[in-house]
Amino acid sequence: MRNGIANNCKVIALTNQKGGVAKSFTTASLAVGLVQEGKRVLVIDNDPQGHASRCLGIKNPELTIADVMDRLIKGEQLQAGYGIITTEEGVDLLPANVNYAMLEFSLISVMSREKILEEFVQLEREFYDYILIDCPPNLGIFVLNALNAADYAMIPVKLEDLSIDGLQQLIQTIGMARRHLNPSLEICGILFTVVEPRKKISLRRDISAYL
Repeated sequence: MRNGIANNCKVIALTNQKGGVAKSFTTASLAVGLVQEGKRVLVIDNDPQGHASRCLGIKNPELTIADVMDRLIKGEQLQAGYGIITTEEGVDLLPANVNYAMLEFSLISVMSREKILEEFVQLEREFYDYILIDCPPNLGIFVLNALNAADYAMIPVKLEDLSIDGLQQLIQTIGMARRHLNPSLEICGILFTVVEPRKKISLRRDISAYL
């Protein structure tokens, strides 16, 4: 996956503070689909739950995003490709597991803590057409790191009222990230997931009000 140089890499953070919206499954499925279209794709599992890693068939990785972020926090130099593995589907992956959760405490005292992941992304983006960042279901420091490193935010939303209701806060957070961290960040789309065609759903608000 690392042969040659990819141009115009697009970095997309898939984020929603609500869990159970199929965010990790969507990340993995999108990555596999892009690879099947001949694209070079890296998935960064930015969630301590490690669901994107498991969706891509990786359960017990030797190195994870926790190792990468720990080295960056300490100011150690990384070689391109550090921690990345290639899955059976041809997707490159920086995996995660529960150990990543402990790193959140270390980030509290780090200067420019919202920009640590960006260092890794900048190191890797020349090798890929797409870098997809799967985010945890919250609006914490890991999500801010992803939004700072990304060109675009994609919002997977389960087609139900409770899921729609959380959009306003998420859009505000993305707006804050744009104002204070990443002026070029754009929302590239809101993706409906877990759609049940036979179920009639009445949304209390027009979703366009959040865009």
